[in-house]
Amino acid sequence: IGLSDSMADVSLNLTKLTADMASLYNIDQDVVSQDLAAIFTGQTRPLRDYGLDLTQATLKEWAMKQGIDANITSMSQAQKTMLRYAYVMSNTTAAQNDFARTSGRMCAA
Repeated sequence: IGLSDSMADVSLNLTKLTADMASLYNIDQDVVSQDLAAIFTGQTRPLRDYGLDLTQATLKEWAMKQGIDANITSMSQAQKTMLRYAYVMSNTTAAQNDFARTSGRMCAA
């Protein structure tokens, strides 16, 4: 997952992540989907409940740790969106695939 993902990959990954986070946190997918829209809007509040901090300071620090030289203030909106996307995907690995892991158990019950 990275800044080179196509928009089709981004869409598919965020759809999967929506189901996974809804499963992990036991909330409606609609709520998670609306919260994940912060990746596109740049709002910081919606993802705080999931332990994700989309502030510029956090994104800059994360980017530097990934070897990305990011001057966020001079980035285009598309670049900022892809940076937020990469950060969210990198910091939600505990949730990823939760839907698949738990839906098998629910069917067997």
